[in-house]
Amino acid sequence: MLFMLLLTLVLYSETHISVLVSGALTSVWPF
Repeated sequence: MLFMLLLTLVLYSETHISVLVSGALTSVWPF
């Protein structure tokens, strides 16, 4: 149970970080 919660948290933070990074890249290099 705790492992599943931790895995979900890691996956969520990973996608959140990639969205933030792509947003920052788009603001730095506008297309």
